[in-house]
Amino acid sequence: MQQILLYVIMSFAILGLGFLIGVPTYGKENESLDAQVTVPNNTEISVSPLYHSNIGKVTSIKMLNVTGFPRTEVSFTENGTMVGIGNVTNIGTFLETKKSDKTISGQGRGIITTIDGDLVMWTSYDLGQINSVNGEKYRGIIFFDAVSKGKLDFLNNTVGLYTSDVGSNGSSLRQIWQWK
Repeated sequence: MQQILLYVIMSFAILGLGFLIGVPTYGKENESLDAQVTVPNNTEISVSPLYHSNIGKVTSIKMLNVTGFPRTEVSFTENGTMVGIGNVTNIGTFLETKKSDKTISGQGRGIITTIDGDLVMWTSYDLGQINSVNGEKYRGIIFFDAVSKGKLDFLNNTVGLYTSDVGSNGSSLRQIWQWK
């Protein structure tokens, strides 16, 4: 049951974020994505990103499985800016499965910390696509869990939607929108 719920949430998150970032349509040709996605009245996605990375870098890649679909463990670190907070550091690790159609599914965990040491843990799920210049573009959903009282506890038990671009040189840029 939890896997079905997660699939529904992921599908809505990825398609729902499309109107913000220009995801190609998946329905009839020339049909706008806005026509396909109905957002309930009580659901809001912030127009401006809550978080954006300034500098990001893949720090390690470990091959876990080479038979069937390749699975890797990818770790990263980012320096970013969070609205109302300022400079933060985001570190995390994803387990990724690369599929034959140039798509990648991932599950990640990590923490975002402030300069003062406040932190929020996160868990995320995403789908990525390898683009023509050997980079990867991800869209996903992120769940926050504040473990300390401080500047980031407003994120406790909240959800965000994000995009992440990873270049062929390992550089990464990420934006997170709060889903209220």
